[in-house]
Parts: sequence; C-alpha cells; structure tokens
Amino acid sequence: MAHTTDSINRLEAEGFYPDLIASMRGFMEHMHSTGQCALGKQIAEQFAAGFLAAPNFSTDPFRPDATDPLFKLKSNYLDAIQEIFERFRDRLPRQLYATLAFLGTRDDPTIEERIPEIEHLLPDGMNWKIADSILHALGVSFRLHFDVQSTINKRTGFILGHGCACGCAIAEMSRCVVDARMGDKPAVVEEETQAFLRHALSQCFLLHFGLPQGIGESLKIQRRNQTSDQIVKTLVLKTAHHEA
Repeated sequence: MAHTTDSINRLEAEGFYPDLIASMRGFMEHMHSTGQCALGKQIAEQFAAGFLAAPNFSTDPFRPDATDPLFKLKSNYLDAIQEIFERFRDRLPRQLYATLAFLGTRDDPTIEERIPEIEHLLPDGMNWKIADSILHALGVSFRLHFDVQSTINKRTGFILGHGCACGCAIAEMSRCVVDARMGDKPAVVEEETQAFLRHALSQCFLLHFGLPQGIGESLKIQRRNQTSDQIVKTLVLKTAHHEA
C-alpha cells in the first residue's frame, strides 16, 4: 500500500483505532496528490510513532526536585497531565503529553517563551514544529482543548496559554472556575481525538513550509465550509503559489 509507513503498519497489526489510521493515510493521500508525498509520509510517520509510544508515557522524568521554589505548582500541574493521559491514553500521541508536561515544568513556566527558541530543551529530541503543531491543533479542537484546560485549572488554578507567535506560558485564573471535561463519553472522545489528529497533521505541514500569516488569514472563510483534508489541499496549493 502506497499511503502508509512502518509505524502505521505496526499500529494496524496491533489493532489500533481504524479512524486514526484512516486520518493519517488520508493525509498522505492528499500530500501525494499535490506532489508532497515525501513530506506527507514524514509527518504521518512522526505522529504514528507517537501513538506507538503513547502507552509508555510517564510524568516521572518531568517531576521537579523538592527544592524547586515552584515545586507545588509543577507537581500539581503534572498530576493534571497524568489525569489527561489516563483519560485519553493512546487516542492521543505521546508528543502531546510530553509537550504539555514540559511546558508546565520549565524553570519558570509562568514566563512566556517561544517554542522555536527552546527547541533544544524539548523532551525526546522533539522537533519544535511537532510541538507547536500539537498546541495549535489543540487550540482548535475545542472540546479537547476545554477538557485539557479544565483539568489543568482544577489542579493548579492556572491555564496554559499559546499564541500564534509560538509563545507559551501558564497563567493564573482567578474568580472563574470552568469544568468542561468530557467525562465518560466514548463517542465524543473518539470524535475530538480524531479532529485533533487531522488538525495536527495540517498544522505540521503548514509549519514545515513557514506559511505566512497573510495566507493563514485568507483561509478563515474557507475553513468554515471545508473538511480538514480539503484544507490541507488548499494549503498545499496556496503555499506553492506563494513560493512561486
């Protein structure tokens, strides 16, 4: 089969979720149809490997030293990430859990830093484009985003911020408690995690090409009426036109 990778084949052999496998193969098919076969395969393989590694995720490597002045905040934050992991397990790739854990346990996670500038600190030798695409995708997978933020806020009183300029920090919320966790709703979890993957694949493609903000803005109206796969094709065509 042309639209596959070694990790996707392993996932399929292990009985992994058919909807997530279909999303990765669909992404590669669109990349192939627009002449970006190698890049599509590279991106899909990275996420597929992340799904394979997800069951082995642990917050232990991120745990702060007892002498850390922010020990309580970081420990509570990691308890939230552990709770998120236990809720979604391998419906989400390891890179998501590792990125979230890292961002809340930096020397001072309340200070905003741009992900490209701290790539050398990212866990598992992660490329900054993967980490950033995960955060952008999380931001537009609304129910999943609210679930993650609710869990973090419940444990810490903080939320995680991430902007278009790739800056990240946690910020305290006061006088406002929002609990939007999905709970035991398998159909919703399936829908949201699949949506997250499709957005993450698209975002990672965008970042590989360094898509200008102006082109991103021009797609807003189209995004209201297009599926994620259609958006990917539009991005390929618009980026090729921009580079020309």
